[in-house]
Amino acid sequence: MSGEMGILFVAAFLFISGLAGCRLKPPPPTFPIDLKQVIPADWTPLRIEEADWDGDGDNEWLLLYRYNAPHQRGPIGGVIYDAQVDLQAKHGGLCLPTWPAFLIPYPLLPSSQAGEGYLGLKDAEARCYDADDDDKVDEIAFLGKAYDDQIAFASLFQWQGTEKGYLLVRHFAGDGGVAVEGGTEPVKGERLYKGRTVTVTVRTHTHDRSLLCRKEVYRREAGEDAFKRDEPPTLDFVYGVPDFPVYPEGAVLAYYLALAAGDSEKAKGYLLTEEETQELEKLTSGVRPPPFPPPSHPKVVELAYKGESDLTVEFKPPTLEYADVRTAIVSDNGRWERIWLVINIAVGQPRQSARWKLAGVYP
Repeated sequence: MSGEMGILFVAAFLFISGLAGCRLKPPPPTFPIDLKQVIPADWTPLRIEEADWDGDGDNEWLLLYRYNAPHQRGPIGGVIYDAQVDLQAKHGGLCLPTWPAFLIPYPLLPSSQAGEGYLGLKDAEARCYDADDDDKVDEIAFLGKAYDDQIAFASLFQWQGTEKGYLLVRHFAGDGGVAVEGGTEPVKGERLYKGRTVTVTVRTHTHDRSLLCRKEVYRREAGEDAFKRDEPPTLDFVYGVPDFPVYPEGAVLAYYLALAAGDSEKAKGYLLTEEETQELEKLTSGVRPPPFPPPSHPKVVELAYKGESDLTVEFKPPTLEYADVRTAIVSDNGRWERIWLVINIAVGQPRQSARWKLAGVYP
């Protein structure tokens, strides 16, 4: 950190009147000195938020800024400036009636020491959490937006005292979205959540044709700071389950997601009916019906398939598409791997792009 970012002596006397509980002052926050004197030249300040960020009863200043932005697009960093009063300050052997303060910067992200990235791209919102119901801040969570306004980052910090500053508890990032759960909403005009974040769900694009993502769920128990990931990660749709997936692997995933949600009627809609199975007997004779009862709480962890589907001209309509999809799932009954025969029964039908149905699994 440069000398400009070091401990800064504030010549003016500061009267520090904090608002407990991470409440923001009604008037716009004012920084005690000229920002240009304390920040690097390549930082672009976004905003300053004045609040009691460390729970000590006094206010600090959070600066959100953009850096590494040669074309006005770059990540968002954050630093909290803390005006720490020197109670031992003396002048001419006498204690001053109001004490000068040291304005100390505590960087959040970016941080090469923490080994993590940034708070957000388009914006970042700070939330304060009171974990032990004493109306003081115990943890700060920054929810960062990507350029499409989706929450794609979550960074959690805890105050460790004046020597260590703010400890990064965990940084989460997912280009398919990040969701946090835990804590009750604050009253209007405040930012203090009661409780704390207990679950974080991270979605990461697999960049495949069905717009799937890898879903990771992290949890922590009461009294613990560390998060543990549910094993194994599972597959999901990035933007929700489509009514009629255009590709066969999408239909297989949609079937299992409906089962996992307890919606057996919706799950049946992805299977061939008895009448359809009889009509396509030549094609389906090599597979058996899906297992009954279905697996309990299934989660898809792998999908494998050829890029192209096969065609047959033996049925009406004259052409049908079919494909094999290898699926690995975990459930309350263990791990299973199956190969599904999936058939598109809507080939050639007007106003219907695809209607893939699961015919059965190979022995």
